[in-house]
Amino acid sequence: MVICGYCFNQYDEAIAMGVCPYCGYHHGMQQKDPRHLPVGTRVGRKYVVGGVLGDGGFGVTYRVWDLELNVVMAMKEYYQLGVVNRIPGTTQIFVVAPNRQEEFEYGKNRLLHEAQIVSRFQSKAIVRVNDFFEENGTSYMIMEMVDSMTLTNYLLHRNRTLEPEVVESIGVQLCEALKEMHSANVVHRDIAPDNIFIDQNQKIKLIDFGSARLSAEDVVERLILVKEGFSPIEQYEAIDLKHDMQKGWTDIYAVGATLYYCLTGVRPEESRIRKNNVDEGRPDMPEPMQINPYVPERLNNIIMKAMAINVHERFKSADEMLTALQGNKKVLPVAVARRRKKTIRLTSILAGLVAVVAIVIGAFMANSNRVLDAATLDIWYVKSDSERSGGTPYFEQISDNIEQSPLFEKVKLNISAFDSEEEYLTSLKDAYEKGSAPDIFERIDGTENYVSTDVDISDIAGDLSGDEYACKYIKAYQKDIKREDGMPMGYTIPVIYINTDLVPGANKDTRITSFADIMALDADMEYQLFAVDEDAAKMMSKTLSDYSSGINSRSVTDRNDFIAGNAAVFFSTTDDYFDVRNSLMSSYVMIVPDVDEIHCSFTDFWAVGSGSEAEKEAATELIKYMYSSAAQDMYFNSSDLSDSIPLNQKVYDYYEEVNILQMPAIFDKENQAKYVFD
Repeated sequence: MVICGYCFNQYDEAIAMGVCPYCGYHHGMQQKDPRHLPVGTRVGRKYVVGGVLGDGGFGVTYRVWDLELNVVMAMKEYYQLGVVNRIPGTTQIFVVAPNRQEEFEYGKNRLLHEAQIVSRFQSKAIVRVNDFFEENGTSYMIMEMVDSMTLTNYLLHRNRTLEPEVVESIGVQLCEALKEMHSANVVHRDIAPDNIFIDQNQKIKLIDFGSARLSAEDVVERLILVKEGFSPIEQYEAIDLKHDMQKGWTDIYAVGATLYYCLTGVRPEESRIRKNNVDEGRPDMPEPMQINPYVPERLNNIIMKAMAINVHERFKSADEMLTALQGNKKVLPVAVARRRKKTIRLTSILAGLVAVVAIVIGAFMANSNRVLDAATLDIWYVKSDSERSGGTPYFEQISDNIEQSPLFEKVKLNISAFDSEEEYLTSLKDAYEKGSAPDIFERIDGTENYVSTDVDISDIAGDLSGDEYACKYIKAYQKDIKREDGMPMGYTIPVIYINTDLVPGANKDTRITSFADIMALDADMEYQLFAVDEDAAKMMSKTLSDYSSGINSRSVTDRNDFIAGNAAVFFSTTDDYFDVRNSLMSSYVMIVPDVDEIHCSFTDFWAVGSGSEAEKEAATELIKYMYSSAAQDMYFNSSDLSDSIPLNQKVYDYYEEVNILQMPAIFDKENQAKYVFD
């Protein structure tokens, strides 16, 4: 058995007759490129040079054999094309033009500096550097041999895009690597599919730190390189230490672009073109889920946030992006986040700027000379999913805001957030039996047994005026206010979800005017499973004239069977849209009944308890504030308290703009004219 001098694979020489069956090399084979080190050359005392792995503008990478460890390694030789050449018949490199000597020395020393820094990294997702040295008039770096292929070739080999869960795993590995790099003030600046190797177990290795910024003071003036589609806008400019824009967020953009490519197979639009489009009000590039309908919305939002043109809109750190990829942080669509920044936020106003605060609070401006009597408000509600996973609580944000208002100067908030509805109702029952109850509480089914109110909430609805407090459909609620119900924050619309894998005849243009229309969609509908959401049943029975008789003749199941793909039809509301979309991806349609009246419902009710007069007055004013654009923006976006549609007109406009591509029927003006609130 012999070892091939080119690829270092072992083979039986007698059978192969001196020709390596793996790479075709045989002893004495002519060197392909005279610039390359000859096969068999020894460098660094213990490395034997084999074949060339890659050849670029700043170096040549070889396969080498480590004589001490008896393993194959990769070796990068600094060889700057157009600047150096190799003396014929030797291994020595010389600079061809004396005026380029300084430039070459800079690059040669930089490779050593790069190797020294990268050798300290411990992340499994960063290629391991084992050695570095000077020889032959240049510098060398010895790295682990990565026995896999680049992401670019991996995608070409598969001839299809990667599954979302694989892409998430790649993103997690990259972010873990970035955490270590960025903590050492190293910015890679060249993350892209051709600089990432992936093996059969989807484990990755990030390579090539040749364009990296190796410290906070490193201006890398000679290495202003970009990769179209993967480099953010700030990378097209030289680093200015006074206005330092190339930091960790630069790599985060590239990670987002890499994940975009893996999911879509499409190279992202160049960042300079994207910036021009955004600045001039033209559409940005398509989002991943617009190209690949199997992309979950959560992953789509993470990628687009990572790829935000403006650095302040991206993740602040690799750790923040990692948290989002692991499902522990809600990520808003960039369009929502951008518009939230435009909404004047009370938390960004200095406490001393009382005049500005009064303007921001909107309707409270009229009360700027009024101060509520001293009161302590007990506020009870059920936590949202994002709060349970560490998100900022809604009322913590509300509390920060109202502290800026003179109106609430003497009001204190005691906030109790419960992990489940069961815990919430049990606590309400206990409080009721002890003769105490919260001053403001979220009304869910069952709360009416333990909390009563004598506050005339029609006063709240009547006071919701002014631009910041303009609410859609609130007048419809004023017509039939029920004191025990409290005040709604949002509303929901009855819709019909159809699994198109089980009912191929259904599509976005399907017209449904009755239960009978659904049964006529497919010859096998009689045998299909139907699911019903209890909250939607009353709305649907008023909307479709034959719904009650039709559904009563069938055995029905709940939403879980539809989400799992087992039920063909799901009578529900817009509240379930995002769960349906993320679970069934492209295998569903959402249809708004095509009837004269679509009976909708208000949602997310909040009520005032029966406390002291000071407490009731303060609670009433606080609930009014919850209808402002700032508070509703937090309620439906950053806090994730509800999947319903917001009532505040400004926040509704943002909601529509972001979701118009996914939910066009909901925002159709013809459909909106048919919405009736009972």
